[in-house]
Amino acid sequence: VELMRVLCECPEYDELPVRHNEDKLNAEFAEHCPLEVDLAIQAYDSPHTKAFLLLQAHMWGLSLPINDYKTDLKTVLDRSIPLIQAMVDIAAEEAQLRSTMNLILLLQCLHQSTHPWRSSLACLPHFSDKTLKILQGMGVECIPELIWRQTTIQRDLQKLSLPNSEAFKEVLQLIEGMPQLRLRIELRILDPEDPSKPQEEAHGEGGEGGREKRRKGRLVAEPFKVPPDSELELTVVMSYENTPMKFVHAPRFPKKKTFSWWCILGDTEVDELVSIKKAMLPSRARIDRRVNFQFCSPADEVGETFTLSVLVMSDSWFGLDQQLDLSITTVAAEEYSQVNGYLGSVIVES
Repeated sequence: VELMRVLCECPEYDELPVRHNEDKLNAEFAEHCPLEVDLAIQAYDSPHTKAFLLLQAHMWGLSLPINDYKTDLKTVLDRSIPLIQAMVDIAAEEAQLRSTMNLILLLQCLHQSTHPWRSSLACLPHFSDKTLKILQGMGVECIPELIWRQTTIQRDLQKLSLPNSEAFKEVLQLIEGMPQLRLRIELRILDPEDPSKPQEEAHGEGGEGGREKRRKGRLVAEPFKVPPDSELELTVVMSYENTPMKFVHAPRFPKKKTFSWWCILGDTEVDELVSIKKAMLPSRARIDRRVNFQFCSPADEVGETFTLSVLVMSDSWFGLDQQLDLSITTVAAEEYSQVNGYLGSVIVES
């Protein structure tokens, strides 16, 4: 909520029109919005207050008081997306994990015309509150739980009493076309750099911005045990189980949009973001996209275990985010040699 307020105070909304008597309309409209206007810093004749109200109307599905507000909402949405993306960059630069995640969640909600306290199933067409209760009785409370019921999906949808056969086909096609993302991770201890030798080019891209040079290293098996003060490379391997649709399903968003993923490495216990990269996967099944993160193990203590989380968040789908946690223990060089005297295989997988 506070991030929404910060967003709406941006100077990019200074020119949003507040027409004659719209301050009264805003005051009346605010009574129907779930988030209160802070009259200590906001006024009903302010374009920033109006932007705050319009975003709420979009996210909670509220009716707008007049047609002019529909045009204004489109303007607010057009300006909001690049602003939030810039705020993500700033939060990531400051290593603020929770703020970065909440900004990405806000971005998802604006694309899907929903809010964080609503089930992701509500984003699907023709799904009413009654539909959600039926699904809950079937043990389905979010979109991923519905997507992965591949063997029974048609029979499950028939139990939902959708309006007609066209609605049934629309929902089935949408569920089958949603990205079915698979993740796995690899951890390597990097060999010391030799400045006299050129680095090899990576087989996968390191994130947004092109191909990286890849250093050689030894793959570590789970449970992950590494020497203190060693340079590590964590590779997140992403692929689709299906061939997903090209554009995100966002019927209330004014523009068609392709989708990509933010890949975040962080420590959720101390709310620290280590690194963030953006990745767009090929829209074909089982084509790997690799994102690499490099960092060092703690230098001071042997036997120390630290936990990192890999979070993969969509820039426009709501409810499809994934998280993998891995624990890494620092051990003496002798113990590392005994445990990792061979090339391990990838263990952690979603």
